[in-house]
Amino acid sequence: MLFLNGKVGSLQIPNNSQLSSWTSASTPCTSWFGVVCNDDGIIYKLSLTSSELNGTLDQFSLSFLHKLSHFELSVNHLFGPLS
Repeated sequence: MLFLNGKVGSLQIPNNSQLSSWTSASTPCTSWFGVVCNDDGIIYKLSLTSSELNGTLDQFSLSFLHKLSHFELSVNHLFGPLS
């Protein structure tokens, strides 16, 4: 996985997760699970419902997603604050 690399802080991502599409060999706007981009190719929506995520996002910065307007994480096993 490109910027998740299997673990972000204490976030555990199973190898067989839907996020296995997040590789450097693929394009986020056209082939990454849960990613929606605008016409300029900028990510504005992440919908990661039921992605088998487990842990916290305390080390995960959303600052590089400056146009993000929708961030869906329901039906996962997350706890703790967002940084």
